[in-house]
Amino acid sequence: SRPALPALPACRIAHDRGAAAMVVAAGRGAMGQRPPLRAWLRSLCPLLASLLALGVLPASRAADPVDMIYWSNFVAGSFQRAKIDGSDVEVVMTLSGVYPNSIALEEERCWLYYSDMSGKAIRRMPIDGTGHSEIFIDMSARNDYASSMWRERGTDMLYIVTGSASRLLRTSLDPTHAKYGQLEEHLTTGSNMGVDRLGLALDTSISATNPRIYFSDEGEYRIMYDDWGTDATATMVVDGYENIEYVDTPGSLAVDEVNGRLYFADSMKEEIRRMPFGDDGSNIEVVKSGTQPGSIWLEPTTSSMYWVDQQSQKVYKSDLDGTLDRAGSWPIVLSGIPRPMGIAYMNASTLHPWCFTTTTTTVSTTTSTKTVTTTTATFTSTTKTTSTTTTKTTTSTTKTTTSKTTTLKAAGVGGGGR
Repeated sequence: SRPALPALPACRIAHDRGAAAMVVAAGRGAMGQRPPLRAWLRSLCPLLASLLALGVLPASRAADPVDMIYWSNFVAGSFQRAKIDGSDVEVVMTLSGVYPNSIALEEERCWLYYSDMSGKAIRRMPIDGTGHSEIFIDMSARNDYASSMWRERGTDMLYIVTGSASRLLRTSLDPTHAKYGQLEEHLTTGSNMGVDRLGLALDTSISATNPRIYFSDEGEYRIMYDDWGTDATATMVVDGYENIEYVDTPGSLAVDEVNGRLYFADSMKEEIRRMPFGDDGSNIEVVKSGTQPGSIWLEPTTSSMYWVDQQSQKVYKSDLDGTLDRAGSWPIVLSGIPRPMGIAYMNASTLHPWCFTTTTTTVSTTTSTKTVTTTTATFTSTTKTTSTTTTKTTTSTTKTTTSKTTTLKAAGVGGGGR
């Protein structure tokens, strides 16, 4: 599943997570004779290996990447990203006729997955926006689409809830796994009944293989959970029919496993709320009001919460208690009315080292100064002479330009988050 580096003559470079090693792979000519040129190149392999290992030879990859926040714009059909201080906002890719909903990142293989609501498919593209988008799972035969996705890092599984048929599904993102790209269904309360299932969140503290799945049914004003693999009646978390003060129109979900809390967005109440695991709803508290989140994301590595607001067309960052981050460039104000929908955090520590590469080209010009002196003589009755000197200086500057190139489209896995 690792991409090959550009091959040196008569050598093959193998790498893993930035560690470099040289493997001699010289070929032989006809009748087992090695061509003279190939033999000479082969003799250079040990030297090149040493230089590469010592870092003398430059690796054609970018400087260490930084964590970033990604989001999708439903109406604009685009994907954007920014650094976690809110700076360097850029468009990753814009697609025509596509309405991207939920997104998930697989940093280890350089993929960005997204739900194409109009095309009824889960598609993917390289995480740096180069190359093209491709179908990973076609859901058109089911006449369904993914309303929310959640990547479980430990098992490299992508969990999915669908909006039309309200299904709970999952698939492996590991090309070597038997369930790679194949949908496995968990039957539970509301499955195949069209209850407008929108939100999805996983609690893996119970089991990473068969996690507890929280899901929100907007059409039934409720949040429920079930443990994967039980195919049982789901357990009610909070029921808006019984008490509308608890929840009205639940949407995006997120979990804080460290503190044992479930976060959820309520678009009708225009709030982000949270409650302890196992609570009956009596301890629900408002984290943030006056917002209509398309999606929320809790990042345990920074104890931060991120969300996209469909009403203000902004991307926000706060602590887990809802105190807004006003430092740096937060909040991020989007242009027009793109209707931001999905959001995901890119963890650079798990990023494949060849997801992003850059080439820096420096063009220099010499700075020179030219002085021209003009002397004018003036004669008067006292034979007095005066001189005027004019100096003209021409200066050129040095310009450095950096252009991004990508040597990896997506870890070369050949097929196919949180």
